[in-house]
Amino acid sequence: MKEFINNISEELKENFKSFVPEQIQQNITPTNIFFRIINGSIFLFLLSIYVYIPFIVYMDTYNIFPYDFFTGEGIFAINLFSIYISIFVILMSFSLFGGLVGSLVCSIHKIKVSNILKGLSIFNILVLFLFIVFLTEISQNDNFWEKLGFITLLSFISIIVSHYVAISIFSTSKNQFLSMMISFLFILPYIFFIFLPSPTSQLVSNTLKSFGIGGEISIVIKRIDREKTDCNEGKLIFLSPKNIYFKPIDKKDTKKDMTVILERKDTIIAMNAECKDDANADTKIEKKNLH
Repeated sequence: MKEFINNISEELKENFKSFVPEQIQQNITPTNIFFRIINGSIFLFLLSIYVYIPFIVYMDTYNIFPYDFFTGEGIFAINLFSIYISIFVILMSFSLFGGLVGSLVCSIHKIKVSNILKGLSIFNILVLFLFIVFLTEISQNDNFWEKLGFITLLSFISIIVSHYVAISIFSTSKNQFLSMMISFLFILPYIFFIFLPSPTSQLVSNTLKSFGIGGEISIVIKRIDREKTDCNEGKLIFLSPKNIYFKPIDKKDTKKDMTVILERKDTIIAMNAECKDDANADTKIEKKNLH
């Protein structure tokens, strides 16, 4: 096994010698490769847990816990949503601070900053400038603090993810392990659960809204399992494989705020619609006029 790792190490050195800095080549040793494999395994384990954390924060915000979402069909759904969020977070991480953090790590370890990192840093500065302009434009809007919190969350995640990636590439396996433990066991949980729970919930809400299964999108629910059907308007919080979690709209009491759970069996769910009573006192669903 050791001889096999030695051969891989020497082959990697020969292949990368032409374009990889000497400081990084020194990290390509059998011991370093071995510990990086262990670090990678631990990181994958942590990632398999982290896919649930944003959803737990979202559920805590609305005081719900859909048990059926974590079994059977729900597991496939949560993995799909998590991949969607992960791709979004990774792209945002490199867009906001990827080049800047990478250049900083290179400077600390006295490694020459590549042209790729320089170009990415210029792109990061441009994106951050656009964010500042955007926040300035909406500074008087009611949702300013909501947008600021969301951008702050993305910025923190971007810095942490970019730092871990840069440490993994430009530093030792020991520093990679320390960065992973501190970032993913202490800093990120603190940010998600204590410091910025609302923006974290909003991140999940936007994801659910894009798939049309949550995020407080307007819906109409029609029950057809009774002799007389009924119709309810509300905001969809979450649509699990077996249940519907929504906030009903009470036109008489607009301040009323509660969450109702209905079984999906024998129900019709319509978006961009409204309930309307017909002449026979039955309830119909009509499409809203969005113009």
